[in-house]
Amino acid sequence: EPLAARIRRVALEAFTLVGCRDYARVDVRLAADGEPCVLEVNANPDLAPTAGLARAIRASGTSYDAFVAALTHVASQRRSRPA
Repeated sequence: EPLAARIRRVALEAFTLVGCRDYARVDVRLAADGEPCVLEVNANPDLAPTAGLARAIRASGTSYDAFVAALTHVASQRRSRPA
């Protein structure tokens, strides 16, 4: 669990530093010393229901449909707010 928390923290930091919002895919691998290393931040990963992001969403316990609904809701809320 401490390692999983560290990986989540590193991924979120990378997501934020790159300037992502709403969704992205952060690829992380563990170095030989066990330290999480970010390989890539994909700010626009494939959203197809058969793509890797969809598999990760389902693995997290969230349904693909729930993810898409939440994503469109967040985007529409941002769109409806004055700039």
